[in-house]
This record gives sequence, C-alpha cells and structure tokens, in this order.
Amino acid sequence: MSDTLSSDDVRAILLSSNEETRKRFVDHFGAEIDTFASKAARSYNRLQEMPSRVAHDKRSAWVDEYLFAAFNSLLTSFQLLISGYNIPAGSLMRHYGEATAMALLLSHRQIDVFDLLEKQLQFPVHKAVNMVKRKRNAQLLGVNQRGWEKFIEITSFYDEYSHPSVFAAASTHVFSSPGSRQIGGEFDLEKKAAYQKEIRLAISAAERLYETIEVVENHLVNSKP
Repeated sequence: MSDTLSSDDVRAILLSSNEETRKRFVDHFGAEIDTFASKAARSYNRLQEMPSRVAHDKRSAWVDEYLFAAFNSLLTSFQLLISGYNIPAGSLMRHYGEATAMALLLSHRQIDVFDLLEKQLQFPVHKAVNMVKRKRNAQLLGVNQRGWEKFIEITSFYDEYSHPSVFAAASTHVFSSPGSRQIGGEFDLEKKAAYQKEIRLAISAAERLYETIEVVENHLVNSKP
C-alpha cells in the first residue's frame, strides 16, 4: 500500500476485476477450485429437483428459500475468497451455516420454527445452529450430535470474520511483504495454509449442502404434524 491515495487510485481499486489475484489462487489451488465447482454444481442441481418432489406449500417454499440462500452464500463466499477478500468471504460462510440450520428446522412438521417464522419474520436466525442440537430437535431431524457439534464449531469460527476481531484486523497485513497492508483483494503467499484450510472447509460445505437437501426433502415428504 502506498503512503497516499488519490481519488483515481480508489476508483481503480473499486473497479478492479481482481483477475491477477484470482490467477494466483488458480496457480496454487486449481484442483481444489475445480473440486468445489463440481460439488457446488451438484448441490444446486439437486436443489432444482426438490420442488418436483415435495408439496407446493409455504413450508416447502421457505425451506427452498433458505437452501438457496445457503448455496448462494457459499458460492459468493468462495468467489470472494479467491478474489482475495477473506474477511467478507468468512462472514458469508456464517450465513451459509445459519441458512442450512434454518432449512433443517423448517422442514420438520413437529418443530415449531415454521409457525414462529410465519408469526414474526424477525425470527432469531442467529440462534438456528444451536437450536438444531436441542435434544428433541436433533432426534426429530436425525442429526448426529457429534457431527453437528463440529458444524457449530466451524460456524462459530467464522464469528471472527463477522466482527472487527483481533484476527480480522491482523488479516489486513500482507505478511509476505513486511510493512504492507491490504487494500481490496490480495493474494498473500504467507497465508497459503489459511487459504488451504478455508478452501477445504468450503468443499466440505458443498458436500454437506447436498446431503442437507436430501434430508430436508425427506422431512418435507414424510414428517407428520
């Protein structure tokens, strides 16, 4: 980062395509990007099949909305990550986790989240991840408690991206170029291990999304009031 910025410098940053940054991610993580693309497409196509298999009612519509929100948050997060914007990318991964939890809770007719959401659209969505693990909810949804605890752990990790934490502040430094700070998108070779971890988490999330779509479809079809 230079010592000063002109308005033209800022405009150039705002209108940048980040093509060079993404090229560096492709050079280091090309195979992983292809894997993510394949799994994300598989999940999206499975979601597109769901309306033909479930009742066309408000519950199914809400579940579809939240599953699509989860997919779109995941896709946009990955796009931001490989454009060098790791903080907003991480924040959207939290959206993915909460949207996934909401889809699960809404899908079962013996869980009252659908009724509560219908009554007040300001439902505390930020509590959804923990609501899934409540004993009765977990039993109805068929959730593996240990697996869901891991899901909570990962989603909670992204809280660090949703607030101006010490971690978030430190991430603005370009460690491969001492004394430099990041403006806009950047590929920092010293953060390669962190990028690797987040890309693996995104790939895993795309896999889990496919599984979640199958689970909620089953609940929409088979759960009883």
